[in-house]
Amino acid sequence: EDVAAISKSSGLEETQVKESFAAFLVEHPNGKLKPKDFCGMMAKFLPKEDVSKMEKHVFRMFDSDKDGCIDFTEFMQVFHIWSAGSAEEVLTKIFRMFDVNNDGTISKKEMNKLVK
Repeated sequence: EDVAAISKSSGLEETQVKESFAAFLVEHPNGKLKPKDFCGMMAKFLPKEDVSKMEKHVFRMFDSDKDGCIDFTEFMQVFHIWSAGSAEEVLTKIFRMFDVNNDGTISKKEMNKLVK
């Protein structure tokens, strides 16, 4: 049922989800992506950016069960956030990344944490 849920939310076929999971397990045999691994992955996807400034905030946003790791389901959410949804949905997700304390506003301090 997890495969079906990921397929539905990501727009991928169930076979693509299963293939992605197999590839994820090759890279992360325990099924978990740690912050260090996540930062390395972000650096590959965004080679011109200083990902160290935003890595912990993006990680915090997608570590939905707050266990200090990103599992495959959480990883698929990260992977598809940037490619799925309307412009408004993507912007809402990005806003959540900047709103560190989840109070519905982005303070100057929160902005500085990510851009300085």
